[in-house]
This record gives sequence, C-alpha cells and structure tokens, in this order.
Amino acid sequence: MKTKKEKMELINNVYSPLKIWKEKQGVYSFDKLQKTEEWANYLDYMEELKKFDGKRVKIRYRCNQDFFCGDVETKGRIKVVDDMVRFYQGKRTRRYYNLDGGVFEGWFATVIPLKIETI
Repeated sequence: MKTKKEKMELINNVYSPLKIWKEKQGVYSFDKLQKTEEWANYLDYMEELKKFDGKRVKIRYRCNQDFFCGDVETKGRIKVVDDMVRFYQGKRTRRYYNLDGGVFEGWFATVIPLKIETI
C-alpha cells in the first residue's frame, strides 16, 4: 500500500533583506556581512534548503547572469554535494545549478530559489 508523501515547501525570506543590505553597503566585505542578522538568517535558510536533498521538486528561481534570465519555474531534483546545494533540472544528471539564498547572486551557475516545493 502506498503512503502519501509529506509535502515540503520553502519560501526564500532572506533574499530581499540581503539584497537591501548589499545595496546600502555598496562595496562590502564578507567579514562585515558575517556580523549581521542577515547572515544568520541566510545560514538558517541554507540549512533548511539542505533538507530537500534527494527530493524531486518544483522550483521558482531567479538568476541574474544573462540578459534572458529572470524568474523561472521548472521541475528537477536537489542534491547536496560537498556542502553545496545543487539543482538538476529535469532528468539531467551532469548539468546543474548551485542554489544560494542571495549572497552569491550573479555568480556563474548560481540561482536564487524563491519558492521550492516537493512533487
């Protein structure tokens, strides 16, 4: 008999405060960022994100690397590899994106998940 899977959902509440903090600071150092409440919230969010390890998800994310990126919604799988959270889109097993709460916005192959839910 099949049991109903428990639905998990995570909404990124740290992206906006981090973005505002970074815009106010202009040029900033990680040492300065690590002393803020935003950093503590970011670390908590990343730990929550790691709980999706091995799960198929529907994800809405933002990327700022290319002119065609914006908010994208797609399905795939999340895996944690060496303390990095990776998103494999569709059935791909080689190409992935790193998921980040907002600190490393704009870095190569890094996307900011706005909402994640298991499917």
